[in-house]
Amino acid sequence: MSELIIRHRQGVIKTAALPYFIYINGQLIGYMRGDEIRGSLPAGRYLVEIRLPLRLLRWDVSLSACAQLETDGHETLTLIFRDRERWWDLLFTVDLIFYLFSFFVTIPSPWNVVCHVLSDGFFLVWLVRLWRIRRNYFKIDVRATPFSLMEKGHGARMPFKRKYRHRARQ
Repeated sequence: MSELIIRHRQGVIKTAALPYFIYINGQLIGYMRGDEIRGSLPAGRYLVEIRLPLRLLRWDVSLSACAQLETDGHETLTLIFRDRERWWDLLFTVDLIFYLFSFFVTIPSPWNVVCHVLSDGFFLVWLVRLWRIRRNYFKIDVRATPFSLMEKGHGARMPFKRKYRHRARQ
């Protein structure tokens, strides 16, 4: 049996512990709310999907990503995922702070309109981009470590590692 370790790597700005649903071969296995979960897998090929569930009225607009895993049963697979939107989220946070600041401070007339047009335009571009990449939102890296190296204390930092590109579900 192989060991599967799924880790969430956060950026500079720490976010709340949101529940990420974990699917293996299209079946819900559970959810993770912390930084790491562990499990065992027999030898085979698996499609692992990580999904952040979001509902907008009756539409499912969840953010997700998939990774194809293959194991021979004698290794530790470490799946590390992170958000692709680090820079966009940082810019959106600055824009949101500026928008809230504009409620308390009055900006002179021509610059007030310019600031609101830029802010609303940026928000619209951010929403369109988020909608476009919602099925491929997370960046996933997969590393395989043979059990023989794990016993010697190398852990996940070893010279031999395989990377799999994630594939969106079609």
